Amino acid sequence: MNLLEVASLGTQRAAQAHFNYANPTPGTGIVTNATPTAITATEALLIIDNSATATGGLLTSGIYVVPKRISLMCTAAGTAATSATLYFFLDKKNRWASGGTTLVGNPMLIDTSETFTTRVPLGKVYFGDVTANTASATKLMYQMKMKTATAPCFDVGDRFVFDIDGPGSSNIDNASGAQIVTFKLPVIYIGRLSSLIVHTIFPSASAGATFEVEVETIELFHPREQVS
Repeated sequence: MNLLEVASLGTQRAAQAHFNYANPTPGTGIVTNATPTAITATEALLIIDNSATATGGLLTSGIYVVPKRISLMCTAAGTAATSATLYFFLDKKNRWASGGTTLVGNPMLIDTSETFTTRVPLGKVYFGDVTANTASATKLMYQMKMKTATAPCFDVGDRFVFDIDGPGSSNIDNASGAQIVTFKLPVIYIGRLSSLIVHTIFPSASAGATFEVEVETIELFHPREQVS
């Protein structure tokens, strides 16, 4: 969380705006689509829907979901793919339809205060072999080459970290064997009833790789009043 985000929320409230989503069983990966050899609007690796509405109560409206970090760690390599590229799109509708695994968001805060209430995030995160609704008004934000290698492209233990926090340097992985690769991406904002959709192209893939996943978000302008 940077100083601008803290300022927009207030220092004491900022911690309650910070959420982490992860695969349900630590150590067990989530399988991806078996043959993502071309971008298909209704097929996705990751969807983040913002369920906040344009009008309504304070807890359901006016919230922006800001992805901060996405981390993938390979637990099974899949078959035949020789490269991996991710494409990040924003769309003006909630896009999750079915499939994949629903990741539960937890606030990155705990407190023994009698008035402390755990907040439920308005961001809804789905990962794996995800089926998306048809596109509405998609905008390509960025595309990232994750890895190029002899088949299978991925190695068990590969870790790909996408820091979505402004400009910086990235190190693309073109080596064999497990690697840790970090990408720096510009900040993006998911508005009310809108989505981030991540599509994949793994040329020649014939069986899905599996990944453990973590997604970190901040919900800006979320009310932080204590509820007794």
